[in-house]
Amino acid sequence: ERKVVSMPSMYGRANPKPEPPSYDAEDMRKMRAAEEKDLLRIRAAEANASARLSGAFVCSTNVDASVAFVEIDVPSGLGEAVSETVKWRQNQTFVEIFVALPQNVRGAADVKVKVEAERLFVAVAGVTVLDGATFAPVKAEASTWVIVDNVLELCLLKRFRR
Repeated sequence: ERKVVSMPSMYGRANPKPEPPSYDAEDMRKMRAAEEKDLLRIRAAEANASARLSGAFVCSTNVDASVAFVEIDVPSGLGEAVSETVKWRQNQTFVEIFVALPQNVRGAADVKVKVEAERLFVAVAGVTVLDGATFAPVKAEASTWVIVDNVLELCLLKRFRR
């Protein structure tokens, strides 16, 4: 049997064998607990969504509160959860708007988005969700939207960004 000697080089370790993990049993317990906490949170969000859809909660719209929408993080002071179905956040370059879509929406055919330099219009299944002037001008030609996991994501490029 040939013994491989580990030797550092200018490109890192020369030994192709992976190093053993650098964490101990306590770290493993913490990682497992965090993973279980995330799973419980996701299950609770899914239970809320199914309860909402079954009519257990009084809800103004029949929205699939998907886990993807629930997990969208809105930093304090840099955005807002406007309603159960609309969130937005921003940085120096972009404004991102998220709209949870009803379960009966088939895709882009049911969504109408019109982005102008100083105005935004969004309708879902014929119902107007957003319609109004933007706070500051955006570059309409460089702004995009996409539907991912039953969430409409709009990305508006700020015209006067830093």
